[in-house]
Amino acid sequence: MSDTTTPFLKLTKPAVGGSNDTWGNKGNTDNDLIDANASSHDARIAALEAQVTALQNSTAQEAIGTVKWWPTYLMWPAGFVKCDGSLYSITQYQDLYKVLLTVFGGDGVNNFAVPDLRGMITVGMDEGTGRLQGQYGPDRLGGFGGVAATGLSVAQMPPHQHGGATDGQGLHFHNFSAPSINEGYFVNGGPGTQITGDVARVTDAQGFHAHNIETDVQGQGAAHTNVQPGVLGYFVIKATNS
Repeated sequence: MSDTTTPFLKLTKPAVGGSNDTWGNKGNTDNDLIDANASSHDARIAALEAQVTALQNSTAQEAIGTVKWWPTYLMWPAGFVKCDGSLYSITQYQDLYKVLLTVFGGDGVNNFAVPDLRGMITVGMDEGTGRLQGQYGPDRLGGFGGVAATGLSVAQMPPHQHGGATDGQGLHFHNFSAPSINEGYFVNGGPGTQITGDVARVTDAQGFHAHNIETDVQGQGAAHTNVQPGVLGYFVIKATNS
């Protein structure tokens, strides 16, 4: 029977009944392999611990009230809470209360609220630049505005016209019937042309022309989407240094 190996580390399993003289070398080889793997795992663990420590140090240095976008469920950085409009105890989160006060809600006695940034973007204060055009209400912290869908008013549409015409008929006349005239009147001034009965006549020619028309109404006035492209995640806020 020949030697076999373990499936993961490929350690030698000496054959039962094999020579005892070879077991020592095989055992030493296996021990060296185990030691090398253990050393490699220790190095990887140390590297991960260093990364975790660096992340913790970076978040610890961030100011209370710092808001950041976070790409995972629930696993907020240490000391952060979700920006979902929740109420928090002033006693428990004194430092964050000093930053937010009741700008985003709360009674200011027992509790205060964090910003509710679900489905929202963050926007810089206008500060008199006119860039927001009053779309976020008064220029104050906590103001909000914008709509997900909107419809255009007539005033917002560019000036335009709707043209149209009937089909052209070219040069033509319209027939009409003249009534009987028995009082000595003559047609075209000539003698013997007295009208004694209804006579078919025509109007004067008007040449090629068209007639104005009013077009039918199109469109239903439905709102159109007004949302910019984006990627979903969570906004979280630094609440404590722990």
